[in-house]
Amino acid sequence: MSLDAIVDKILKDAREQTSRIEGESRAKIQSIESQCEETVRDLLETTRKRAAKLAEDQRVKLVSMAELEIRKDVLALKQEMIETAFEGAISKLLEGDEERYSALLKKLILNADPQGDEELILNRSDRKRIGDDLIREINETLLEARRKGDLRLSPEVRQIRGGVILRRGRKELNCSVESIIYSKRDELEAKVARILFTDEKGGE
Repeated sequence: MSLDAIVDKILKDAREQTSRIEGESRAKIQSIESQCEETVRDLLETTRKRAAKLAEDQRVKLVSMAELEIRKDVLALKQEMIETAFEGAISKLLEGDEERYSALLKKLILNADPQGDEELILNRSDRKRIGDDLIREINETLLEARRKGDLRLSPEVRQIRGGVILRRGRKELNCSVESIIYSKRDELEAKVARILFTDEKGGE
């Protein structure tokens, strides 16, 4: 074989080998690109799902927090309305005419089952306005019931909104209007709440 023929064969074999290597390289590159695209798609899908879950978790958290704040605000408003109702009840008792108010105090004192020799402590206004008449009427009622009727009006006054405090020795019985109403608060609060919120759907 001549030298030229040998050179041609070497070149031919080199070209064929080069072509084969290039083909294999292109195939590998396509395979790698395909795998990369699939990996990117999987990563994007995973990221999307994670982002969606994080967004949903955040939404649920925010809604839950908002609902909690709303419930707290509603509860605070209800408590304020109940408090207003109790204050209104006290004011209504105190704003009656003098005769009606005196009858209320007389009832409070007699319901306390006094021994008949206690001191009555009023607020400054009531002491001046109805104190003497109140003492006289209650003592008369006690005597008519064949009980001791020696109640006395104390020179002391107390910072109460209305009602009376009975004192015998060192013992005192608080029959002030606010004390009596608030002592029954637990018992009355549920009734007041039902009256105030009967139109609410689904209860309180």
